[in-house]
Amino acid sequence: MVRKGLREILKKGMSPILKKKYAAYSSKDQHINFQGLNILVKAGVFHPGLFFSTNTIIKYLEEIDLNKKKVLELGCGTGSISVWASKKGAAVTASDINQKALDNVKENAVRNDVAIESQKSDLFENLKVNDYDYVLINPPYYAEEAKNMDEKAWFCGEEFEYFQKLFGELDELKESTKLLMVLSEDCDIKSISKIAKANDLKLSLIYTSNSMLEHNSLYQITH
Repeated sequence: MVRKGLREILKKGMSPILKKKYAAYSSKDQHINFQGLNILVKAGVFHPGLFFSTNTIIKYLEEIDLNKKKVLELGCGTGSISVWASKKGAAVTASDINQKALDNVKENAVRNDVAIESQKSDLFENLKVNDYDYVLINPPYYAEEAKNMDEKAWFCGEEFEYFQKLFGELDELKESTKLLMVLSEDCDIKSISKIAKANDLKLSLIYTSNSMLEHNSLYQITH
């Protein structure tokens, strides 16, 4: 409780400053070393190095043999997870609704000498969930309306429309597909879980990751 309280104080105190700095920083292309990978972060694309959610997924996957597994990164952003999984021997598909993100993935695949299939898709619009062994989701979870395509990486809609659509497309989800989604303590997990339950789904906590400023939880989605 003390640690969580400290995180909340630090976040509230730093938020206005961080927002301005992040807006300026993210307005330009950035080149970073992330998990030993050479990653380009295009302007406006979610930055995996400044937030802990991407690391949470990778930390969990470190204990799993991905060799020859079929992996889908749904809403891939820079494709950092896709590149990392490819390095582990997985056959990876990276999807996103934002063409800028898909272009970013292609460049990062070349930079890191891996093969990644990219697919433009609004969630599972052009994909089938059961075609994969693992589906990895780092979703937008702030309950606001996105004003442009870049903001769709952050905002899920005032009525959590992202999750309503996502969970509504999982009626045929099989046990053979491990569907994993990371959520931060900053989001309304109760509302998200309620939407899942309304679609005959449940979120099972399988892994947690803590830092001074953020607590992330990884959930497996099942019927």
